[in-house]
Amino acid sequence: MGYARVDQVDDRGQFAVRGGLLDLYPATEDRAVRVDLFDDEIESLRWFSTFTQRSLGEAESIEVSPAAELAAEYRELAEIAALEDAENRPDIAELLPVGDFRE
Repeated sequence: MGYARVDQVDDRGQFAVRGGLLDLYPATEDRAVRVDLFDDEIESLRWFSTFTQRSLGEAESIEVSPAAELAAEYRELAEIAALEDAENRPDIAELLPVGDFRE
């Protein structure tokens, strides 16, 4: 799916496994999620801060898309779109290249 295994998740497209915990930063999310597993069942899903590694609250569900679907030049656009400060966010339409995205 294009995700890179790391010791500690701090960016989109990464995952880490420690015992029954799976930390994952989905390519299309604005924050990382911690999946607590017991055997082959999900015990809990929690958003967490990649800076402090602390829980930010429960996640009802997540959608994990292949990281490879986001070409490198479009990842920056996804990060800009995730900015909470809408007043200082650039107009994404002005940043998009002209042409077919699947090229």
